[in-house]
Amino acid sequence: MKKISTLIFIVTLLFITGGCDLTPQKVGIYAYNMLYACECPQYKIFRVAPLISTQPQLKDTLEPLDFTGKDQVVAEEITKAIENSEDNTLIGRDIDLVFHNQEDEMIFHKQVDRNPICYIYYFEGYLKDKETLMVETFKLILKAPNCIANDLEE
Repeated sequence: MKKISTLIFIVTLLFITGGCDLTPQKVGIYAYNMLYACECPQYKIFRVAPLISTQPQLKDTLEPLDFTGKDQVVAEEITKAIENSEDNTLIGRDIDLVFHNQEDEMIFHKQVDRNPICYIYYFEGYLKDKETLMVETFKLILKAPNCIANDLEE
């Protein structure tokens, strides 16, 4: 009986002192809409972003991307994520989105429904499980200067 209570104490102590961190970590990810014709996750992660950085980030880009020029590395990352999916990393993983509030979800879908092929997406939030991101903030980044896009400020 004493061994069982000692074991329970040790396990409890491990949980309390951080042996098992159950607090979800906030992530920043870049994703590509795969336009799947199914009820499966639609967005494929191609880059995980630092949430705090002193370096300029792709999400801060004001100009459309140029996949054949200065932003060719982004196009290569997307291609690599599409072709190579690994279980032990976020890169290449397909995810669904769940928004923290309904207003953000409506704004997102209004923007995306215009021409989803024209954008790559930046999301910040928490992974609920392996295939679901709880979105807190998002940004659409125009994929190419010649892609048809409407004003996102509406």
